[in-house]
Amino acid sequence: MAERTVLLVEDEQPLLEVFAEAITDMGHRVVCASRGDDGLAKAREEKPDLILTDHMLPGRTGLELLRELRTENGLSRVPVVLMSAGRPRGFEEAWRFLPKPVALGDLEVAVRDGLGVRGPTVRPPSGRPINVSPLVLAREEMLNWVAHEIRSPLGVALMCIDMLRGRLADRAPDALPRLQVARRNLLRMNDLVASILDAAYLEEGRIELKPSPVEVVPFVKNIVREWREAHPEASVLADLTEQPVIVRMDEARVRQILDNLFTNALKYGGADRPVVVSLEQRPETVAIRLRDHGPGIPREQLRHVFDRFFRADDTPGRGHGLGLYIAAALARLHAGSLEADSADGGGTIFSLTLPLADAAN
Repeated sequence: MAERTVLLVEDEQPLLEVFAEAITDMGHRVVCASRGDDGLAKAREEKPDLILTDHMLPGRTGLELLRELRTENGLSRVPVVLMSAGRPRGFEEAWRFLPKPVALGDLEVAVRDGLGVRGPTVRPPSGRPINVSPLVLAREEMLNWVAHEIRSPLGVALMCIDMLRGRLADRAPDALPRLQVARRNLLRMNDLVASILDAAYLEEGRIELKPSPVEVVPFVKNIVREWREAHPEASVLADLTEQPVIVRMDEARVRQILDNLFTNALKYGGADRPVVVSLEQRPETVAIRLRDHGPGIPREQLRHVFDRFFRADDTPGRGHGLGLYIAAALARLHAGSLEADSADGGGTIFSLTLPLADAAN
């Protein structure tokens, strides 16, 4: 592909530099700006083939920049990738949205896809939210600011690690395990920020599902396979039907629920005790069950496990107490449920129940 021009608008200098380096390594010319107003001026001057912009910018926000570009001859159809640590109202107006911290691979895919776009790239503006109080808007702005201030340096560190891993794979392979440890701990910090934002968005009713018909058995098998590969020391068993079971669901959100259940099962059950995944199909629903063989949750605490900030007493490891709260809320958004019960012989069984596709219609 011939050299193309990419406009990058980002106010965090370290992140601007590492993004620019990654895009330059792809063989493209990068024009940089650190303010929304400067980004607009550079776009008018350079006529870029693709624009990547942060949302929380001085001067004007990324969304304000995007909306201004839509009124400009010669720029109205340039693909705009919006990046943000939060989920600002109107983010879906961008050609593509990348949540921060942005993984190196996701950045490269967005650049390649954006430079290959043909046809309309404009999405209708959502405008100012209707019937939203100034207090709610101020709270959202504060959450987005906090997420931005935490996730921007996280993004710099993660992308630097990803670039180093690629460059040191042959020259210094002994350094890779330590880089992986650093990356894993940075991702834990990012997961905490994501959980706080999800909890806030759930309270405000701002999480919208993107459902589609999904065959549950291959979907669950794939998750089991990934967890086995990520935790070869653990025993993850699957007892799944081969019958087709179709659920209309948001794959990413149901994966989030199951990932949370796996994380808890391995954390509290221990790698030396098996985790068993099974399915039970009923006339109108399917239950995805995950059982650990850990010490279990006391009966009197079972009804509280989905409360915000709840953590079982005397359990190893630390958590922020939001994972199961978010998982249960996401299950309800699917018109389903998430329940916990003590297992015979010890351990805990979590049951995610979802309506079958025909029943959901």
